[in-house]
Amino acid sequence: IGGYDDEKLADEFNQSADEIDEEDRPQVFEALISVTLADGVIREDEIANILTIAEALEIPIETAVARLLFQVQESDGEVIVDVEEELTDFIVVGGRTRYTGWDAFVRMLKQEKGYSDAFVATLQTIKDQAEKTFGDQLVLNYTPNFLTLACKEPVSRSRTFCYVWLKKKYVRVEFAGNTFDITAPEQYTAAIHEGVRANFNKWSKVQR
Repeated sequence: IGGYDDEKLADEFNQSADEIDEEDRPQVFEALISVTLADGVIREDEIANILTIAEALEIPIETAVARLLFQVQESDGEVIVDVEEELTDFIVVGGRTRYTGWDAFVRMLKQEKGYSDAFVATLQTIKDQAEKTFGDQLVLNYTPNFLTLACKEPVSRSRTFCYVWLKKKYVRVEFAGNTFDITAPEQYTAAIHEGVRANFNKWSKVQR
């Protein structure tokens, strides 16, 4: 499973996981780990994919990590864990890269992608408005290509109520079939934010 596109992997397993009986899922997951470790090396992308599949199989991440560590331990040191030597500003959760916070996200935007201060200011306006409105019911996820606004207590399995895409010269705000392309903080109007709030209330158990 190493090197497999994480978005495609997640989509495929989310579609097929329901076909696997609940009582069989732990065995399927254990077999997957065994296959991954068979060549004696486990890489970061393979670890990410294992966590993606665990999510699709509704296996708690803590359990998935514990089972992976157990099998590595049982190999008596014969498995090489191929990871980066230094910790960075990001983590991999469910097969997706997520930055550990706003500061790390901004460093990536400026240093790696070369976005301007004005672009970052536009993103910060959206983030600040969301934090002010939704408070502790907001979950922010920072990824290399977009910022997502998600409900802490969703009414269904779907958590994300707004995507903020990082385009080359503008920020795209997308929610409930609506799309707005924004190039400056003042273009994120009260009307747009009200639409975001309405979509939050549609997907969240706690209203704001």
